[in-house]
Amino acid sequence: MPRVDSRRPTFPAYPVKAYLIVKYLKEVAISGRWNAFEADLDNGPFFLKHMDDKDDHHILVDDDYNITGVIGWTFARVVPAFEAFGPLLLTADLDDLLKGKLGRSLGDKILTKALHGKGITDIDLARMMNGPDVVRRFSFGLGMGMDLSSTEADHLFKGIISTATGIPLLQEMDLEVWYDNRLHEWADDSRLQTLLLQLLSQVNSHELVRLATQLNNGIPCIFQPGNHSGVDATMGCANYHCWLIFDTGEKWIVRIPRTGFSDVPSELVEYLVESEYATLKFLESANIPTPKVHGYGLASDPSNRVGVCYIMMQALTGKPYYAHEASTAQKERIIEQVANYLAELSKHPVSSIGSFAMVNNQPEISAVASNRFVALGTYGPFTSSLDYITSIIEQYMDLIADGQLHHKYSLEAFLFYHFLRENKDRLMSDGHPDDNPEQQQQFFIKHVEDKGDHLLIDDDYNVTGIIDWQFVRVVPATEAFGPSYVTADLGSLYSSSTGLSADDRLLAGALRSQGYHDLAAFAEGNEIMHRFHHGLADGISKNEARELLEGMVSCVLGKGVDDLDAWIGEMCIKCRGDPRWEKVEALLREQEAESD
Repeated sequence: MPRVDSRRPTFPAYPVKAYLIVKYLKEVAISGRWNAFEADLDNGPFFLKHMDDKDDHHILVDDDYNITGVIGWTFARVVPAFEAFGPLLLTADLDDLLKGKLGRSLGDKILTKALHGKGITDIDLARMMNGPDVVRRFSFGLGMGMDLSSTEADHLFKGIISTATGIPLLQEMDLEVWYDNRLHEWADDSRLQTLLLQLLSQVNSHELVRLATQLNNGIPCIFQPGNHSGVDATMGCANYHCWLIFDTGEKWIVRIPRTGFSDVPSELVEYLVESEYATLKFLESANIPTPKVHGYGLASDPSNRVGVCYIMMQALTGKPYYAHEASTAQKERIIEQVANYLAELSKHPVSSIGSFAMVNNQPEISAVASNRFVALGTYGPFTSSLDYITSIIEQYMDLIADGQLHHKYSLEAFLFYHFLRENKDRLMSDGHPDDNPEQQQQFFIKHVEDKGDHLLIDDDYNVTGIIDWQFVRVVPATEAFGPSYVTADLGSLYSSSTGLSADDRLLAGALRSQGYHDLAAFAEGNEIMHRFHHGLADGISKNEARELLEGMVSCVLGKGVDDLDAWIGEMCIKCRGDPRWEKVEALLREQEAESD
């Protein structure tokens, strides 16, 4: 494993993630997947390699572009033939490397052609140059370690592993799940333990203890770090958790953002922390088992002596609910309780759309706190449902046209949101009871991460708590009470198959049996709003993106698409009036060039 100089750390913004990546790459190298040629090449011969050949600074030329010298040999080393004569950084498309896109560049092809017929002993130079570029990608990643964003590191990693394993782009690879799995698998790794301790060392635990004792009527407490692995792990994808244990036996949990695993802007991280605290303060008056919050701090606040962002809150009992582990009767019991909580939330309407923030020590509606994919910044607040929907659509269309989102299927993604912009009225109308126009002017809290594991349960499937309120927003009723993840058929949601799930209908029935007919109408209404916010996840293939596009079109039109390609052609004509369309066409030309 590489030794990192602590005075100039590599990947400083996300050291734990970087360590997991490099440790895995070491396993790939040991397994022999670094060398795509004969195994004997691992044993020599070896050749000199210029390690900083990524631009023209190491090559001197005259006015006629004759090479007069090669300089910059500071980091040169002797390496196996497949690395010495493999794809060069000089001929790489660096943008492709940064985005994890596979394939050979035009420069690679030109150099390979020039090397045909040239060779030494048994080494065919053209064959080496035409080989997989896994070593080039790895070297580029290490060289860029000071400057790579977390997202770029994810893309690079996927590109490296795809090249080494031959699995195209690892479409099904959920990196956050992968990182968490590696944390558990390598829990005994001493260097990983050191990194995690370094992260924990940023927390002034003595200040947390002082604050907690002060807030809890002077009752003494102790600080206890949470486990990052095992059955009692308290570290999720976004947050690390530790404990404050009082002499009375009472326990508080401290929720700290895991900034070492992402490059989410610090301003957004702080807003999410403040918004979660404000949301839970607002919910204290509701009859819902949410944790009571006791205090929070932001890293940028000079008065925050804890040193990091945090929320101190009540520790709830129970274990996460997973639908696949429940019997039919147990699932029905959970859904009945979910119906109770939705009914309770309907009793706490708000006059505008957004997320809660603390204003004069009181929770008030402010900007929307991004989304569950953290693809958007903060935006709003809004008093109009259509303004809210339009803002999201326009943000996505801008990001897609700029090549920042869904680059592998930019056409399908742009059309997805362009079509929704044309039909945005439908997003708000379907499933809305016509006899209650007053409710159209009211907005309600929506738990964005309602996948099921946000519910804590006891052994009898009683819900003991609802957690993970980080991305909560106040939204129109059709979104707040419409089909959601906790009742969704995820297989259908990721495909062109539309329609309600059995659990959607079960929830609607539970609401109706309690007398909440309006809420039941939302629960069994059109799934347009759910598909809209589910969107097009990163890491899917182009064919999967087409499935999601077709599913959305079917939901909006109320019927299937006979010929998706013909529909796409018609939509492309309509898009010509959009000022972003030229950017999309440029992306499409780039994709065509890559496939040649």
